[in-house]
Amino acid sequence: MTMAAAVRSYRMGDQGEGEILAEAGDGMPVAIWRIRVLPGGGPAPHIHHDWAEAFYVLTGRFRFRLGETDRDVDPGDFVLAPKGQVHGFTNIASQPSRLLCVAPPTALAEVEALADLVNASAGQPHPAAIAELFERHHSAIVAPGGR
Repeated sequence: MTMAAAVRSYRMGDQGEGEILAEAGDGMPVAIWRIRVLPGGGPAPHIHHDWAEAFYVLTGRFRFRLGETDRDVDPGDFVLAPKGQVHGFTNIASQPSRLLCVAPPTALAEVEALADLVNASAGQPHPAAIAELFERHHSAIVAPGGR
C-alpha cells in the first residue's frame, strides 16, 4: 500500500478548495482530487464533450444535476456524469462538504485553469472569460450564473 499527501492544492475563490491526490505521471491513467465545497457552492451546470467525471460523496450533502434531473446525494453515494451529459452540483448542507472526483488529466487541467481565473478576478470572473476557458477545454457552461 502506498500512502501519500496531496500533490498540490488549489482554491476556487470563496466557493471552496481542492487537493490533487493523484495525476497522470503518478502511474495513474486518471486524475483524482478531493474537493471541499462551502455551503451553497458548486459549479453551474456544464458539459464536457471529451470526458466523463465520477464523483464520490465523502461528507455532507449535495444536489447533483444530471441532464434535467436533480438528485440529492449523501456520503457514500456515487455519481457518474457521462461524456456529453450536462451536470453540476451544489453543496446543500449547512457546513463544508467533500467530494472525491475522478476524471482524465485534461479535466484537472480545466479545474486548475478555472481556479486561476476565479482567483485572479477576486472571485468574479467575466462570464465571457469563463465561456472561453471552457471552450478551450472542449466544455461549455449550460446555465451561466447558476441554476
